[in-house]
Amino acid sequence: MEFMHRLWSRLRRGILARDLAAEMELHLELKSQEYIARGMTPEQARRQARLDFGSVALAAERSRERWGFPLMENILRDLRYAVRQFAGHPGFAGVVVLTLALGIGANSAIFSVVNAFLLKSLPVRHPEELVKIGIEPRAEFEQTAYEYLRDHQKGLAGLIAWDDGNITAVIDGKASVIPVDYVSANFYSLLGLDVLAGRTFTPSDDVPGAPAVAVISYEYWRERFGLDLSVMGRSVQLKDIACTIVGMERPGFRGLRTGGTGASITVPAQWHAHLTLKDNTTFALFGRLGAGVGRKQAEADLSVAYRQWLIPEAKKVNDPQERQALLRRAIVVSPARQGALEFDRRFVVQLRLIEAVVALVLLIACVNLANLLLARGTSRSREIALRLALGARRGRIIRQLLTENLLLALAGGALGLALALPLMRLFTFVLRSNADAAALGIEVDRTVLAFTAVLSIVTGVLFGLIPALRSSSGNISFGLHEQTPAVTGSRLRSRRILIVPQVAVSLGVLILTGLMIRSLQHLREVDLGFDRHHLLVFWLYPTLSGYEDQRELDLYERVLAGVRQVPGVRAASLSRLTLRRRGRAHGLAIDGAVNADAPFVFNTAAPNFFETLRLPLLAGRDFAPQDGPKAPPVAIVSQSMARKYFANQNPIGHRIGLVNEEAGVARTIIGVVKDMKFSYRDDVPAAAVYLPYPQAPDELRGQAEFKVNTLLDSAVMIPAIRSRVQAEAPDLPPVKIVTDENLQDFENREERSLTELLGGFGALAFGLAVLGLYGTVAYSVSQRMRELAIRLALGARPGAALWMILGESLRFVLAGVVIGSALALAASRTVESFLFEVRGFDPMTYALAATAMILTAMGAAYLPARRAKRIDPMAVLRCE
Repeated sequence: MEFMHRLWSRLRRGILARDLAAEMELHLELKSQEYIARGMTPEQARRQARLDFGSVALAAERSRERWGFPLMENILRDLRYAVRQFAGHPGFAGVVVLTLALGIGANSAIFSVVNAFLLKSLPVRHPEELVKIGIEPRAEFEQTAYEYLRDHQKGLAGLIAWDDGNITAVIDGKASVIPVDYVSANFYSLLGLDVLAGRTFTPSDDVPGAPAVAVISYEYWRERFGLDLSVMGRSVQLKDIACTIVGMERPGFRGLRTGGTGASITVPAQWHAHLTLKDNTTFALFGRLGAGVGRKQAEADLSVAYRQWLIPEAKKVNDPQERQALLRRAIVVSPARQGALEFDRRFVVQLRLIEAVVALVLLIACVNLANLLLARGTSRSREIALRLALGARRGRIIRQLLTENLLLALAGGALGLALALPLMRLFTFVLRSNADAAALGIEVDRTVLAFTAVLSIVTGVLFGLIPALRSSSGNISFGLHEQTPAVTGSRLRSRRILIVPQVAVSLGVLILTGLMIRSLQHLREVDLGFDRHHLLVFWLYPTLSGYEDQRELDLYERVLAGVRQVPGVRAASLSRLTLRRRGRAHGLAIDGAVNADAPFVFNTAAPNFFETLRLPLLAGRDFAPQDGPKAPPVAIVSQSMARKYFANQNPIGHRIGLVNEEAGVARTIIGVVKDMKFSYRDDVPAAAVYLPYPQAPDELRGQAEFKVNTLLDSAVMIPAIRSRVQAEAPDLPPVKIVTDENLQDFENREERSLTELLGGFGALAFGLAVLGLYGTVAYSVSQRMRELAIRLALGARPGAALWMILGESLRFVLAGVVIGSALALAASRTVESFLFEVRGFDPMTYALAATAMILTAMGAAYLPARRAKRIDPMAVLRCE
């Protein structure tokens, strides 16, 4: 009711004003007549009536406050005044807005990445009810385990089996590799999802013998089918299976992911074993808690069911240690609000560290802007003093100044939001090697908009509050003088203190960047033992296109033979695992004697593998074509393996068995090869066993990494090799060929991306700190001209005045260096997992960074401090 009254009064403001004026005039007239009747003259009566009534203007103001919304009107007046102020000083407003836009935009961009990967919930019904069912020690569930748990658990409303991967899809004769999800039939129904068109899976779709069906993503429909509405019912060839498209997901749906790349096609879990790589036989399990069931209760229920399935399975395992390890497994139920989106601790640390650095850059920008506003407050001291003298309250002045600052901050936030879009693409490209932020689920949604708005307001208060308090607390009589007196020493000192946090933050980031740069240098200098400089690498996944057994081996032989004929190729071979992602295992049988705990690494290889890597054989022979599937099992061991298990013996001819990888198979050692490191972080080469690819266990078939040693430049060789591979395998998707150096950069992408982002924002923080120091010293010199002139007039040397200014600045810079070094030492613990052969406290890095900071800061202080040498004392004092 009060609101409606005020609104109605606001609309009739003109009429009410005339009525009020008439009413007050009538009141004064009646009072005057009363005093005239008592014997006063008309002039005396009129004066006495006014004295009794009080201030007419004040009474009118109080009445008008009841006619509308005075607070809102005052704010609008403040905003109009602020706009006029900035229109008169566009340079000042532009500097503030651009500075804030850069800081707020960077924070909004990195927050959008954090939001997508670490904060956002799945777009499903009641995501807080979702749980992930895991195994400790870390493992996943076989198909039979899922089926048993699904049928025997009681605490969940349902259980989902899920796995992802890649698949070769053939449409209209054109093959391409696309991401695929394998899900149980209740996937969509349990998550409470519908589709844009068609239908989801039914239980009858997920049983052996059922026709193959698929649901495609909206993005795949747009990119591959051009939004063709007749796509329903069409077939997609997956391996040797023709899958009928029966449904289409809604735009932006990524399955059990809040960020990252979603699946282009989803198929029922029954096709998992047939379509995936041979070593991929497990699922991740997710469920929805039943009504009134907690996680602990669901965990206890699932543990009982899993134990019932596990005991019979453990009896099938021959190795006692492996059997006991199997029986030690335990069910763990954890929240799955974000679904299957998981990252290792390093990626989370990387995101959080960059988020903190970007926030600190904004803090430095706020400190600089606070200094700028303090300087502007001095120039506005006469205006503020005049307003205070006319009766304005200090709180009213502070509100006006804060309104101006908030307007600048909101303008900076709006511009920063526009800058956030390209910065998002930059961050995703550096962090995930993909500039398409939207494809990874990184977007400016309501959460990011709210974050930007709140950050803009907080920033406006942060950089504007202290200047507003300072500006409104000045002496009125001094402020009204034409020449405002110099700023007091305490105020100048408080401004110089702001140098300390700027130097500390920028130095801390600079040190962390230096540590990462040195670590990357050490990583690049690691000698892995083989020739990386002339090596090209590409991958084939023939099992995803229907190649099996001998047909797969024949394909490899054709491709290798064709590549070896390309001019400029020195040698070519293949292995199952990449050179830096080898299989770790334990359990060796040496001449029949089992060492169950013996650790080793293994890989499969084709003939000429070691020649391609320029890795010399020290004894025996290389693999040969006759080492086929039906030939006697053979192996080649590394120098470290031979030294460890065949000391003072010739290992050639001895028998070795991989107990847990190939039960009952004894291989004859036919060669010893020079050691190589399988990881940049290996202190010493690991004991290694190499198996001929045709004799590899079935689970190590289905894909291969090809290595090509070339004589010519990679820019010339890559197109020629790609064309030859396509000619030998025309039914496979085009291959991607990279140099081993590029592969190394990709494998070190977390270290590299962290270094690049730290370096970029460190440089920005460093520049802002130097700029802030320059501005602070320049302001200090301008405010101390009278003091400096008196010193010079009394006989001080110009050089002494210069060194006094520099000495004062140096004290604050050194304080910042000490604090920044301590901050870097504390923060270095968060990046220890990224460092290689570099300690968190590296004296050389700390010394170089501190020296660079001090020299640059002193250079920035010297430029404005030179004015102290050129002061004309008489000219300054005459002006004073």
